Amino acid sequence: MKTIKNKSDEAISLRRKAENKLLIQAGLNQDSQNEAENAKLLHELQVHQIELEMQNDELKKALENTATATALYDFAPAGYFTLDRDSTISQMNLNGAKMLGKSRSELVDVKFILFVSTENLGAFNEFLKNVFDTEKKQTCEFELILNEFLSIYVEGIISEDDTKCYVTAVDITKQKLDQAEITKQKLEETEKTRKIAELEYYQNFLVGRELKMIELKKEINELLKELNRNPEYKSVE
Repeated sequence: MKTIKNKSDEAISLRRKAENKLLIQAGLNQDSQNEAENAKLLHELQVHQIELEMQNDELKKALENTATATALYDFAPAGYFTLDRDSTISQMNLNGAKMLGKSRSELVDVKFILFVSTENLGAFNEFLKNVFDTEKKQTCEFELILNEFLSIYVEGIISEDDTKCYVTAVDITKQKLDQAEITKQKLEETEKTRKIAELEYYQNFLVGRELKMIELKKEINELLKELNRNPEYKSVE
């Protein structure tokens, strides 16, 4: 009986050892599985972190490019305007506002045509109409109504959605004044040349007349001589 009992105890003990070993192996497998899952999760988190960093870098670059573009737009030497079909100003840069003699806040939703001289209203209206109708770049020159004379050269193109006109304006006042001064000088030179020619004509006329008078006096003296009379004009050579 003892032998049978001992064998039974040994079997139970062996089973327990086997179960314990199995549990240990299962624990190891579980640990390995947990480690793999943790590694996978860590990898996903690292990838996600890198993606966020890349997105942040792209956002920073975009913001930097936007800031650069804004600076170039605002401080460009030319005036930039965004106009509606009726010439209402929706946007402009600093130099554009300076051209019109007001701040940007004062010019938003104001019609650009209000600053165009009466003599140039037709040219401006045709310019704006052609931009929207032809969808091709248009150019024009006109004067603005300000406290002082200001002449500008403009180029206009239509926006991609065909609702806005992008205008680039350049101040050509100095060139216009220089051109006017050159034209004035040319007119003055032409007038002087005309007067000189006129004076030369009269001078030649008078000189010719004087020569004819001398010849006439000579002929009179000759005739008087033939008549045995004294010459009438003594100083004639």
